[in-house]
Amino acid sequence: MVDLLGGVEVEVERAFDDYRYPIAGKENDLCDGDPEFNCRYEHLHFDQGEQLMDGQTALKYVRSRNAEGEEGTDFARSQRQQKVLLAIKKKMLTPQFILNFPKMAKLVALLNENIKTDVFRDDYGGLFKIALKIRKNKMETAVLNDGYLINPPTSEEKYDNQWVLVPQSGSWEEVHTYVEGLLAD
Repeated sequence: MVDLLGGVEVEVERAFDDYRYPIAGKENDLCDGDPEFNCRYEHLHFDQGEQLMDGQTALKYVRSRNAEGEEGTDFARSQRQQKVLLAIKKKMLTPQFILNFPKMAKLVALLNENIKTDVFRDDYGGLFKIALKIRKNKMETAVLNDGYLINPPTSEEKYDNQWVLVPQSGSWEEVHTYVEGLLAD
């Protein structure tokens, strides 16, 4: 989809490196005996600032899990995913794309190939009209960051050895209040 749109402009908030981004098809490569299996990974680097990303680059940007520093958290990854989704929406809602009927037809075909839904094709036009009515200045996104949630060490007794997020304050009340505030506007 990103390639069909001619790429998307994404503001990279912080430069980061990920030295352990998996290479597709190399999951079982023995790497000539390398105990670190380094041949299975590629090094990703993203500079800070606005960048035009093609589909492959955008996918790597949103999937990176092993970045060094702050960008290595799941919170940062979810923020990167939101940025790319918003960039896709922004590019799709331009007259240059909407009025390009061959590209719109390709987009519909692409979506039909890759998305399973119970929405009937006859309803797509109505959904598209609703999307056009969304006021960009009224749309907000939010991520529950580590100011509200923490990831404690796994524990057999407390969390059945699962990776979990719990309220930093120990009470869900603060999280509930924050979410209610987002929804009230």
